[in-house]
Amino acid sequence: MIILDDSEDPFSDPDKLIADSRSVHRPATPTPSLPSYEISQSQAQGVQCPPEELEAQTHRQEPDQQQPEKAARKWWPKNAHRRFRRALLYALVVYFVITVAVGVPIIVVKLRHRASEHSPFPPKGGSSSSLSLISDSATTLPKSLAVGCNAWTEHTPSSSTLQYNVHLNSLVFLQSNVSYQSDPSTLQDISGTLSVGINADPYARDGIVSVAMYYSSQSLKDQTSVCLMNVSNSSGLYLYVPSNLSASDSLSFNVTFLFPQAQPLYISEFVTMLPHFAQYFESLSDWVSFDKVTLGGPQSLVSVASIDATSLEVKTALAGIQGNFNVTESLVLETVSAPIDVNISLHNSGHAEPTFLDVSTGNAPLNASVCLFLPQDADSSRMPNFITRFETFNAPLTVFVDHAPGSAAGVLRLRAESSVGQALVAVDSAYTGVFDVSTTFATADVFSSNVNSVAQLAQVDVSYLDGDVVSTSTGTTNADVEMGRTLIFDTMQSSRLTGWVGVPPRPSVPPTPKYFGRQGGIEVISTLSPAALLFGT
Repeated sequence: MIILDDSEDPFSDPDKLIADSRSVHRPATPTPSLPSYEISQSQAQGVQCPPEELEAQTHRQEPDQQQPEKAARKWWPKNAHRRFRRALLYALVVYFVITVAVGVPIIVVKLRHRASEHSPFPPKGGSSSSLSLISDSATTLPKSLAVGCNAWTEHTPSSSTLQYNVHLNSLVFLQSNVSYQSDPSTLQDISGTLSVGINADPYARDGIVSVAMYYSSQSLKDQTSVCLMNVSNSSGLYLYVPSNLSASDSLSFNVTFLFPQAQPLYISEFVTMLPHFAQYFESLSDWVSFDKVTLGGPQSLVSVASIDATSLEVKTALAGIQGNFNVTESLVLETVSAPIDVNISLHNSGHAEPTFLDVSTGNAPLNASVCLFLPQDADSSRMPNFITRFETFNAPLTVFVDHAPGSAAGVLRLRAESSVGQALVAVDSAYTGVFDVSTTFATADVFSSNVNSVAQLAQVDVSYLDGDVVSTSTGTTNADVEMGRTLIFDTMQSSRLTGWVGVPPRPSVPPTPKYFGRQGGIEVISTLSPAALLFGT
C-alpha cells in the first residue's frame, strides 16, 4: 500500500477541491428544500462560498428542477389547442352550411320582394293552373285525355287531313309536344303554319280546326298523333310528334283555326304554343274579345292583323313579332335576335290600375308605335295611367307615342334603352313631365319636331349627333315648342340632357317611383350611339 504525503494528497486541500473543474457533481435533487452536494461539502468543511456563487448555483439548479414540470404542463395545452382548433373548424363549416341553406334563400326572397315593390311592372306568371299546365312546353299532356285522335278523312302517300269541332270553353289551346328539350337535330325537320281567322259560315257555333299533315314516310305518319283534347273545362288541339326522327324524315303541318261569327263572342283564355310554327292571325278585333291571350313558341313567327284582349303576351325566340295589338291591362312582347315591328293601342279606363307595356328584343331593330287613350272623366288620383318599357341591343330603337282622338292627356312613364344602337323616342304635345336622355361615349339631344308616325321618326337624321357637341348652360327655351308649353333644361351636357316640359307652372315636387303626381317621366338610354327625344308640336 502506497501512502502519499499530505502535500501530494489531492483531497487534503479544500480550496483545490472546490476550484477543481474535474470535481464530481451530483445531479440536482428534485426536492428544492435540500442543498446541492457542493454546498453541503463546503458547509461541512467550514468553507463559505461567496453569496454570488451560491445564488448562481441556486439559479442553475432551478431550471433543472422546473424542466419536468414544464414538460408535464406542455403536453396538455398542446392537445387542448389542437382540439379547440378542430372544434372551431367544425363550427365554421356548420355555420357556412346553415348560412347557405337558410340564409341565402331568405336573402333572395327578400331581394325579389323588394324589387317587386319598387318595380312598376306587375309580376309575371299569374296564370291559372289550367293555363300553366297547357302553356308549359316541358309538360306533355297525356294522350288519355284526348277525345279523339287521327280522324283522317283524306289520305295520300305523303299527306293526310282531318277536321275537328272545338267547343269554346273557358280556355282554348293549340299546342304540340315539341320543345327545346327534344333532340335539336329533330327540331329542324318539324315545322308548320297556323292560321287563325273567322269562319265564313254565319251559322257555325263552334270553333273549327283543320289539320293537313305532310310526312316523308308511312311509318312517320303512324308515329304521329293529332288529337282533340278536353282538359278541365279546356279544349283544343294537341300534336304528338315522335322524338326519334332520322336524317331522312320530315314532318310539317298546316293548321287552321276558325272562330264562329256569333256575336258577342268572348273567350276567357286563348293559348298557342307551337315551336317552329309561323303563326298568322287575321283581324279578330271586330269578332272576338279575349280576356287573356298567350301566343308563341321557340322559333315561332307571330304576325297579327288585329287582336283585342285584356292582357296579352307573345313570347318567342329567333323569330319576329309584328302586327296590331289592343289591350287594356298589360301587353308583353318578347323575342331575341329577331325584329319587332308593332302598332299598339293602350286603353286605360281611368278608374283602374296603370296599363303596362313591355317590349324587348336583341340583335335586331325595335319599331313601336303606341297610341294612348284615357277617358275625359278619368280619376286624377290614379297616376300614372301608362307604364311602358322598350329594350333592345346591338340595333336601333324607334318609339313613337301619341294620344288617340278624344283622349284626355294621360300620365305616361316611359323607359327606352338600346345598347350599341341609337335610341329615338318621340311623344306628342299632350305629354307633360320630366325627361332624362343619356348615352355613353356618344351625344344626346332633345328637340321639337312635327313627326306623326314611327315611319317618319325612323327617317330622322341624327348623324350630326356623332359630332363633338358640348353645352353646359341651363335655362328655359320656348323655341320650336307649341305656344303655351315650356321646355326647361336642368342639365345640358353632351352626353346627358335632363329637364321638364309642359304648361307652367312646373310642379315643385319631382316625380318619384311611388309618387308621380300629374307628371310623366321619360328615360332614353343608349350606349356607344346617339340618343334623342323629340317633343311634338
